[in-house]
Amino acid sequence: MAAADTTGAGDVFAAGYIDALLREMPAPEAARHASAVAARFLADREAFWSQTPLQAPLEPET
Repeated sequence: MAAADTTGAGDVFAAGYIDALLREMPAPEAARHASAVAARFLADREAFWSQTPLQAPLEPET
């Protein structure tokens, strides 16, 4: 079996977990959500980024 490039998977998992917590999911559900996001990322990185909407940058509070 060939080695897989997992670069970025941990970062995507962390982002998915934080996203789930911000949506007030319980921790076990947040972990499942984060795993699914990371798996989707690893399955096809180009498709992942082309289908993931980017949020507008946060404006600093004045």
